Amino acid sequence: MGSPRQYYSGTNCAFAGDIWTDTPGAILVYACIKINGEVAAYYAGGGDEWGKAVVCDSTHFADGASIAPTIEALAAFGNYAGYGNPPTPVKNRGRVFGDNTFPGGLGTAELNDVATDLAGMNITPLASDQAYKSDILGTILPVQVFFINNLYTRNFQRYRRLRRRWHRRKERRQCAG
Repeated sequence: MGSPRQYYSGTNCAFAGDIWTDTPGAILVYACIKINGEVAAYYAGGGDEWGKAVVCDSTHFADGASIAPTIEALAAFGNYAGYGNPPTPVKNRGRVFGDNTFPGGLGTAELNDVATDLAGMNITPLASDQAYKSDILGTILPVQVFFINNLYTRNFQRYRRLRRRWHRRKERRQCAG
């Protein structure tokens, strides 16, 4: 399954595995890659080796959850083999910045809307109404989604379009299996 990661985050969480039998005349009857016990890819048998890669988005799992990929196989003579990486944490973090100096508190409602939407996408929102350079630079590393609201741009409308696209993609992924 490869070497374990420190954490999983983003749209390219890849799990790959190869399995084979060295027993003369034996063939693989069944092999699969599982993620947290759920079959993500399988092989119905017929050969003496199988390899597969599975890619998923970390937002299929809650922030802070663990992912434990395994590969299992059964050969024709009843030989079973299985291997798994240790559970590895998921980091889904979104940094939301606003500006509390807007007249009438403008910006705070948008921050709350974005934070609520991110939480619904399995992303932990880290919100701040202080959008200063030091705040942004000091917190840029551990996150994968950014939203910055200010008086001179239309970031909130752009964010709404991106959110609608994300939901459409999520629906397509769920329909695809």
